[in-house]
Amino acid sequence: MKRAIFIILAATLCFTISAQDKIIFQNKEIHSTTSVNSLPPYFDEEDIGMTMWDLQTNASMPDRIHAFDDGTIGVTFFFGMNYSSFPDRGTAYNYYDGTNWGPFPSVSLEPSKAGSSCYTSWGETGEMNVAHLYSSLGEGLIFNRREIKGTGEWTEWSFPGPEGFEDVLWPRLTTSGTNNSTIHLLCSTKPVANGGSTYLGQDGALLYSRSTDGGETWDPQNIVLPEIDSSFYSGFEPEQFLIKARENTVAILTGGDWMDLVLLKSNDSGESWIKTIVWEHPFPDSSAFPTDTFYCPDGSYCLELESEGKAHIAFGIDLLMGDMGWWLPVVDGIVYWNEDRPTFSDDVNALNPYGHPDSELEIDYSLVGWTQDLNNNGIWDVLGEFGNYYSGVSSMPQLVIDDSDDPILIYTSITETYHNGMQDYRHLWLRQGYNHGNNWLDFVHLYDGLSSLFEEHVFPSVSSYHDGHIYVVYQADIEPGMAVRGDLDPYSQNTIRVIDIYWPVRIEENDYCLKGFSVSQNSPNPFSQYALININLSGACNLMLTITDLAGKIVYGSNEGLLSSGLHTIRINGSYLNPGIYFYTVYAGENRVTKKMMIR
Repeated sequence: MKRAIFIILAATLCFTISAQDKIIFQNKEIHSTTSVNSLPPYFDEEDIGMTMWDLQTNASMPDRIHAFDDGTIGVTFFFGMNYSSFPDRGTAYNYYDGTNWGPFPSVSLEPSKAGSSCYTSWGETGEMNVAHLYSSLGEGLIFNRREIKGTGEWTEWSFPGPEGFEDVLWPRLTTSGTNNSTIHLLCSTKPVANGGSTYLGQDGALLYSRSTDGGETWDPQNIVLPEIDSSFYSGFEPEQFLIKARENTVAILTGGDWMDLVLLKSNDSGESWIKTIVWEHPFPDSSAFPTDTFYCPDGSYCLELESEGKAHIAFGIDLLMGDMGWWLPVVDGIVYWNEDRPTFSDDVNALNPYGHPDSELEIDYSLVGWTQDLNNNGIWDVLGEFGNYYSGVSSMPQLVIDDSDDPILIYTSITETYHNGMQDYRHLWLRQGYNHGNNWLDFVHLYDGLSSLFEEHVFPSVSSYHDGHIYVVYQADIEPGMAVRGDLDPYSQNTIRVIDIYWPVRIEENDYCLKGFSVSQNSPNPFSQYALININLSGACNLMLTITDLAGKIVYGSNEGLLSSGLHTIRINGSYLNPGIYFYTVYAGENRVTKKMMIR
């Protein structure tokens, strides 16, 4: 990675308004928060591709990035440069070899027009991608795999749907088991609206398949799981479904504005399934009008599994006008849920994010993301013209589960004071949960302040948590909204960017209570061999130190573990570092202090 940005870790804006306060502006409420922090301790970003095709998904984001244990990273994105018919549309691929990214891809993996790719690791050292072929070809899905990631020829083969319904769409792919050898595939039959027909009584039926030999054979293949067949649901919306696996656990999440939000989970690698209705629809599986107005998931979901297989999910919120059959894209909120919690009822206000007495959302517990009052003036300072993604004000959530089984949320949100003079921009935000998601820390604005000042940041996809790092690929666009769908904005070049967020601090339940600590200047300063830093803690907490160079690269680290209150000293060995200026950051629980030092 090349573009490293170091930001001194003081809070850029500290709000005094309680997290329970709400601001009402033009019939829209905006939740305030306790504080908004600057960037995490290490934030590195790299542009890895370009595309004119600006629709990365119709709803929930598929897996597009994987960080491997050896420090390499594979990324795919939905690519096309020749607008507006896009004969070159397909999967673009780039690879980080541990030192450098490859050149911007200029051709897709597939031999003909394709779309909606999904990427994952496969085997001990390999990688795999699947996409659907352009609908007029009628050939279903196309796989690409290779045994050594980043090098060699791809093995390619097609995967049709059931007989008479070969043209399946929108694949979702995951691997599990020993060396990621078991492949789990979820896709949809072509809906009537896309030129297809009903299958087994469903318009857009979901099909599950599994392979244990790299895709050579499949068992089962293209089955409709009985828990979500036509006896329960009449069909599913495009890309409003996900599949994830870990060890022998496989989970499927699906739903829509006119059906329940459903979690299917298997603990025996897809042999049997348990169904949980996470949110029960007040008017299930019906598009009959009129109905009451009701709050519902916006179709953009994320799903992750922790080390013991527990499912964590997050989703944005819409308000459906039941008498008109359309939604209002000004509803704001990201909902978080895991399997330890009760499910949401069918009350029309169960997902109301604005404090309605019938709402089942709790701020900083189940309602964990929303747009921020950056200038703390009590007004949502936006132009009011947004790019249309058929989602809420805050949406496109992604979850990362860290080594402590705590969730880290990344989402995109319309961000006040950032606009191009005509439309407001969406930016990426991060928020860390601790105590297994029962509590949440401050909001972090994921932008460097320069290159992303006049950009829209959308369609994030995250890799699994790896050695303190969170890897995110997303689309940056100077023009809010989409040219190929939505509000018909003009075509422009969209940058595909990867960010590496170093997020090393493990949050313990009692850490959040620690508010006061002091850090001395290193002594001596400058120094060449050894220096001492004194830290005075007001309570017991985990203590850690990192040292970064001027480029923001972490060059030294020390994890002191859980320490009691009082005075503690950290000794720095400067003999490992070249002469120059450095910054050291001391972490005490959720708190951090950064100071400058010099080595001669």
